Amino acid sequence: MNIDERNARLEQQIHAYVNGKLDPRQKDAFWKQLLKYPHYLDYLKVECLLKEMADKESPNNPDSSNTERDEKGIVFSEWINLALIMIIILAF
Repeated sequence: MNIDERNARLEQQIHAYVNGKLDPRQKDAFWKQLLKYPHYLDYLKVECLLKEMADKESPNNPDSSNTERDEKGIVFSEWINLALIMIIILAF
């Protein structure tokens, strides 16, 4: 696989890892797979940042800011952050 090809299975594993849905055996297999495709480390970092942002702004999080939200519950700055992250992902 060259760097321009997508590895959908690894992307799914990254998402599952970030969300804590892998058991210890699956985590070991995930890291072995990730070592074969080191360019996916950036993808993992972005997923972690997105999760962190989502958790921080969660209504169940007592530390979340009390910024004004639109009707759909999305803070305008979140849209900007997500757009920038998507640009970064698509640039790879």
